[in-house]
Amino acid sequence: MVIADEGDRYRYANVRLSPEPALLARLSPWIAALGAPYAQPQDVRWDVAFKFGPEAANREIAEAAWQAPGLAFFRWFAEAPLTVEITHRPAGPCVWFQDLRFLTPGREAWPFRYGACRRDGGPWRAFGWNGGEPLAID
Repeated sequence: MVIADEGDRYRYANVRLSPEPALLARLSPWIAALGAPYAQPQDVRWDVAFKFGPEAANREIAEAAWQAPGLAFFRWFAEAPLTVEITHRPAGPCVWFQDLRFLTPGREAWPFRYGACRRDGGPWRAFGWNGGEPLAID
């Protein structure tokens, strides 16, 4: 994956750097299927992802959640962080982040999802994602 950081957003594309599929891909349909989403440089399709979401109304919430003290390690670790989901619950919002580097075509799950939730106007609290249920990490 090639990622171009453009300030508040990323442009990214899955690029194949070799002109032909690797020998192993020619021998295994399963491996060939893994490589199928990757295109030659002249044929790539660039996608866009926003660091704090595409909607201006949610950016302020996402930026505030990103600063949650419990997300300090993830802020250090993530080289291409982006907001992947904002949920508005009656008690307050939750904002979820992932690192674009780990978005892999064909992979069932996208690892390293962390977020912060704010309850009743209190401080942001950090959470890790457990396949459907947030788990407190701070």
